[in-house]
Amino acid sequence: MSSRSLEMGQFLGHITKGGGSQFLRGWKKRSPPAVNIFLHTKAPIVALWQHGLPKIFEKKDERTGAVQRKVFGGKFNCLEDESILIKQYRRDRDTGERNLPPVICPMCRLLEELRRLYYDGQIGFADDVFRWEGDDPRDTQTLTLGGMLNLYDSDRLTDDEKEAMSTAGILMTEAWKENSFAKCNYLFTVVDADDAESGVQIAIETTALGDATKECIHAKIKELGEREGNPLLHPYAIGWEHNPNAKEFSKKYKAYPKSRIPLTDAIQDLIESDPPEINNLIKGGNITKLRADLETHCVLPDPTVIDWDDVFGPAERAGLAEQADEEEVEAEIEAPITVTKAAPKAAPKAAPKAAAKEEPKVAPKSAKAEPAPTPTASRRRKAEPEPEPEPEVETEEPTPEGWIPCDECGAMMDPNATKCEKCGAEYEVEPDAELEAAPEAAPEPAKAAPKAAPKAAAKEAPKAGKKPIPF
Repeated sequence: MSSRSLEMGQFLGHITKGGGSQFLRGWKKRSPPAVNIFLHTKAPIVALWQHGLPKIFEKKDERTGAVQRKVFGGKFNCLEDESILIKQYRRDRDTGERNLPPVICPMCRLLEELRRLYYDGQIGFADDVFRWEGDDPRDTQTLTLGGMLNLYDSDRLTDDEKEAMSTAGILMTEAWKENSFAKCNYLFTVVDADDAESGVQIAIETTALGDATKECIHAKIKELGEREGNPLLHPYAIGWEHNPNAKEFSKKYKAYPKSRIPLTDAIQDLIESDPPEINNLIKGGNITKLRADLETHCVLPDPTVIDWDDVFGPAERAGLAEQADEEEVEAEIEAPITVTKAAPKAAPKAAPKAAAKEEPKVAPKSAKAEPAPTPTASRRRKAEPEPEPEPEVETEEPTPEGWIPCDECGAMMDPNATKCEKCGAEYEVEPDAELEAAPEAAPEPAKAAPKAAPKAAAKEAPKAGKKPIPF
C-alpha cells in the first residue's frame, strides 16, 4: 500500500520524486485564498499517493429535489509501494521497461498496458481511451492515450504526433492535466485557527503545499531549536496561502509561521483530543469499483484490446477485491479535470493519425508475443466552441538524450537542473548511481521515424529525486 504515516522528522525529509471527520473545504476559494491552521499533535501526517481519475457523482438539487449526474475529478489511492512510485518515471534506455515495474496497482499496470498497445500500433497517439459523461454535456471529461501517459511534450514530439494532436484539438498547455501517473499528496489533520467551531478537520493537499510547509517548519526549527520549532511538540499556527495566478508552480503555494495567532484553550483541546479515523481515506482504492468504472467508460472501438485480466489479476488474486469496503468515503470533491481544446483542425481524407502509424515505432521488449491486431482507426473529437486559437507548432530542436519530464508541468528538463525553465518548479538534485552507470542509448533503428527516438527517450530516462531540506 502506498500511503505512509510520517513522524515530523520523516515528513520534513520526505522525498516524493524519484472516516468520521470533516474536510477543510474551499479555503483556496476564500478572499484572499488563505487559511491559518494548527496541526493536530496526535495525528500523523500521511504521504498519500493517488491517481487522478474522473468520477460521476449524483447531486441532489435542494430546491427541486431532482438528482443530477455530475462529473468531478476523483482520486484512486495507489496500491504500489512508495519505493516503486518514487522511481515510476525511470526506464531502461535500451528496452523502455520501467526499472521498477508496478507489481499490484491496477492503475499503474494499466498505464504500462496502454504504453504497450501504443508501441504495438493498436491505439493511436491522440485517441480517446476513456470518457465520463454527466447529464450536462459540458461536464464531459475524456482521457486520451497521450495525456494519460504524459507524452504530450512539444520538445519531444514527431511531426505526425503534433499533427494528431492538432487534428484532435488538444492544446499542449492543457493536456498535462490528463496525466494518470500517481502523484503524492499529503494528508494533514488540522484545526482552522479562524474557525475553531468547525472542530478537527482533514486537509489533503498537493505536494507543492506540503513542500512549502516543510520549508516553514525547517525555518522555525532553525530559529527556535528542534523542540520549540516542532509544531507537534510546541504548537504554533501555520499560514497557508494559494496564488492561482502565479506563473511558476513553485510559487503557487506559500506557508508561514504565524506566531502572533494565539493558541486558545478551545484550539488546544481540539489538537490534543483523540484524532479522527482516517483509515478509510488512506487505504488502497477499491479495485472492484475501479474495474467496473474503467470497463464501463472505455471508448476504444474494441475495449477488449486491453487485457483487463492481466491489469487487475495481481490485485484480484491477492484478495483485495474481497477486502474492499462497500461503503465509499467521499473526500473533498475536486474541480473537473477540464482540458480546454481548440477547434479540431480540418484533416485531409487520409487521417493524419493513420499516417503517423506508417513508420513503425520501437516497441519495448516487454511487449506481448502474440501478433498485434490491426491498428484501430483514430477517434476524432467533435469541434467545441472554445475561442482559443489553435497553438502554433513548435519547431525547436529535440531535447538532448536523457532529459526527464518536470513533475509539475511535464516539460522536459535536464535531470541535473535545479529549476524547470517552463514553470519554475525547483528541485534539489540527488546523486544517482544509476544515472552514472547507465549505458549509452542504443542507436536508432533504421526503420524508426527520425524524430521518434527522442520522444521515447523522454519516458525512458530516469528521474532525479528530491533531497531532504537541510536544517
